Amino acid sequence: MIAGDDVELQPARSFHGHIDSGWWMHSFSQLRDERRADSDDVSGADDEIADADFVATAESDVADGADLTHIVDESLSETVPIWPSGAEFGTALHEILEHTDFAEWRDHDGNVPPESQHLMMLATLRRHALAPPERSKELLRIVTSLIAATLNVRLPDDLRLADLALSERRAELPFYFAIGNADPARLLSLLQEHGYQRRRMDFARLHGRLSGLMTGIIDLVYCHAGRWWLVDYKSNLLGARLADYTPAALNRAVHDDEYDLQYLIYSVALHRWLRQRLGSAYDYERDFGGACYLFVRGLRDDASHGVHIDKPPFALIDALDRLLTPASITPADREHAHG
Repeated sequence: MIAGDDVELQPARSFHGHIDSGWWMHSFSQLRDERRADSDDVSGADDEIADADFVATAESDVADGADLTHIVDESLSETVPIWPSGAEFGTALHEILEHTDFAEWRDHDGNVPPESQHLMMLATLRRHALAPPERSKELLRIVTSLIAATLNVRLPDDLRLADLALSERRAELPFYFAIGNADPARLLSLLQEHGYQRRRMDFARLHGRLSGLMTGIIDLVYCHAGRWWLVDYKSNLLGARLADYTPAALNRAVHDDEYDLQYLIYSVALHRWLRQRLGSAYDYERDFGGACYLFVRGLRDDASHGVHIDKPPFALIDALDRLLTPASITPADREHAHG
């Protein structure tokens, strides 16, 4: 009895239901690292891989007091910035690209950002404390050059991101899509049948079948000339030379860091969204442009360096979609569009 109350408390009820311990919030990072984490993917946070070791080695080869922004290889006239680097820099760069006015950067050429973007960039860089005060101008100059290159590089259909209207793009697009009782071994088999993830042996640490939600954040989704594209900005330091950002070098980096797994997950998410949005009018081959990964340190206006583009085959995206779809969702629910 509770003092002052004439109602007797009943014994607590026992729970006899079943909680599916296999249900989880999955993401690219978790699949890549073969582990479960308590947090979702964070934009920009996983872009930098082993950069610190590269910078430490490079800086040790330069005399004290020298400008460490670039390492000059006499056999190659063009180099790329090696400073700043790290996950915090990647996050700051993503924040600037999320909030900047693309149109203000059209044909931008200079050491400082467009006047309308200056305060936002300064505030973002200061918040992340990427440089001591004596190097703040140098930092702003480098970031300005990277943002200008990113928004003016020539992409498919002769498009520059700076030419996109606000209504044609969406920055930092989060997604969640349902997955249910999918076999990790079958997932890997599908990827390898189509030439992806050839070096991976398994997803051993998943402990059973995939179930729950897949989540992630796509840096940019845009529509141009009737086709939808997903874009990811990578600030990875692949080397100090422009030659480290050729298509062949980027292909190696994408496979080494398993970014192909990332954009396949993103492609399934965008594929499902387009099918839901456009219904029976949606056609993958016609409407889906592909994945465009921009390695910002090595970008050149003509897209000869720093740009990795891939359009996964419809057969793979369709098979992944079917594999990951929960059994409770019927074919009619999916409104499957033929590619």
